[in-house]
Amino acid sequence: MFSNANLNFLLAEAEAAPTTTEHGAWFEYISDYALRTSPEYGGQISKIERYETWARRELPQALPSQWRDLGVDRVVTTHSGEFWAVQNKGYAAEAESSYSHYTNFIAQARSIPGVTKLLWITSGAGLNRTATDHNRSSGSQVVVHNRSWLAAGINYPATIAEVRAYLEEGKSLPADGPYQLRIHQEVAVANVLAGLDTNPAVQFISACGTGKTITAHALHEALGSKLTSFFAPTLGLLRQTIRAWTQQSAGRLTVIAVCSDEDMLATEDHLIANEQEFGRHLIRNPDELASTIASALQETTTDADGTGRPVPVVVFSTYHSSEILVNAQHQFGAPTYDLAVADEAHNLAGCGFRGELVKFKEDGKKRLIATKRVYTTATPKVTSSDMAARHEIDSLDENSPVFGPQAHVLTFGEAIQLAIISPYRMSIIVVPDELMAVINQNVSIDGMSSQYLSAAYAIDQSIKQGQRKFISYHSRVAQAKAFANFMGKRNPLGDSGVEQVGYSETVWGNLSAFKRESAIAAFKASDAPALLTNSRCLNEGIDIPELDTVVFADPKAQVVDIVQSASRVCDSLKWPRGDG
Repeated sequence: MFSNANLNFLLAEAEAAPTTTEHGAWFEYISDYALRTSPEYGGQISKIERYETWARRELPQALPSQWRDLGVDRVVTTHSGEFWAVQNKGYAAEAESSYSHYTNFIAQARSIPGVTKLLWITSGAGLNRTATDHNRSSGSQVVVHNRSWLAAGINYPATIAEVRAYLEEGKSLPADGPYQLRIHQEVAVANVLAGLDTNPAVQFISACGTGKTITAHALHEALGSKLTSFFAPTLGLLRQTIRAWTQQSAGRLTVIAVCSDEDMLATEDHLIANEQEFGRHLIRNPDELASTIASALQETTTDADGTGRPVPVVVFSTYHSSEILVNAQHQFGAPTYDLAVADEAHNLAGCGFRGELVKFKEDGKKRLIATKRVYTTATPKVTSSDMAARHEIDSLDENSPVFGPQAHVLTFGEAIQLAIISPYRMSIIVVPDELMAVINQNVSIDGMSSQYLSAAYAIDQSIKQGQRKFISYHSRVAQAKAFANFMGKRNPLGDSGVEQVGYSETVWGNLSAFKRESAIAAFKASDAPALLTNSRCLNEGIDIPELDTVVFADPKAQVVDIVQSASRVCDSLKWPRGDG
């Protein structure tokens, strides 16, 4: 059975190898498999070979000593005839790769004729600080992928032997192919395109779980956009979108990622702690962005009939980094975007938000220049006309002068009625008097406030009703951890008739991406009732698998936050590849 959770078992098997040499070799199989099945690279790869095998064939005049692996483990040959050099490091989760190993890899890779890309793949944390600083100052000449990248969205076999069989015996790899649009997505594309015929900006409103990310990609393709910009509120959502768009494009897409240093330092709701967790080079200044776009627009690909055509370019950015895109245009001559997509656009409602420059306004300010704009959200923020005028608030209402008309609207109720997303119900659970007496004492129980006993009781009663997968939302990380610990105990409320929570873990905003994704994978794989507690983490846009119940352990006042969080349990009904 293929599963994202199998990565941990494979790495443990490799670490238990009888010798260091076998450990390294087994990790290289895992790395090869990840490259082959990843949406970023899989469609471009013709073959992956040990350096010695490649060198004996491609460098027949070289000395035998030059055929040995002296710093390059693998050479990838692409369908277009390019060569990529790969270094693999099978390390413990927190281990960092040294500067000397990094510089040796560069020297060896640069000595290989025709190498166009340098990849560093590690099951550790990535490069150490010195190597990271050098790599960043040199324009990220080495693309670093750490354990977080290995864990992100790739489904693995259960054993090293199975991995080797798929790689060596020519078995068909279970790479995720593109989804075919469903009827409601085709309707959305048609409506938004019709809206863009007469408006420079439109709103695309569709319930959580209806596939807005894939639909937005279809819009990009339907418009024939050569240069698109895509904005999201967090790096975690941005990485998720990049993988989805790359998968939909079957690799025929040039991705440029933008992120200011401020984004990296913000930890409240950003799920990516550093560039190595993001998995690709991040552009941080407007002049580099302008030159990168100019080079990318010159790239072409060859169709099966030999016809050359340009490769579409998409610039992905957080809203906080949108000023980099604007300055690249106004100060360094970057071209006009054919299409700008603003995801989770409810973040743009109001005033003073850092994404202000993404909005379509003719007010004399230097703003993003785009021919067409699409603002997409499941939860539009609408303000009364009096309040909007009085406080200069931009509202996502029906015919907004800023965001344009609502070209397509699919509500939660409509999506449920059409069986696009799962129906939901609100559970009202009465807490017994004896438990309320303890709750009202407001004491600490194993580091957890007694106020959370009502949430614990609600989960117990939901398990009795057949619910299995729970996410709870907390205002503080410490309380989220304490609640997970409390619920992980056998029958914490002393009710022998309740099946215990078999898996309980906590994730939060600045937890490493690998640890967070491992927790989610284990949560998904648990056969017993499972609880994932979180603080400032699993909110808008982030995909959470197979949920039954959402628990608000602390009060929430923001309607948008409540809907975004609650919608995790209304996720789309599972679609097979080719029909989703």
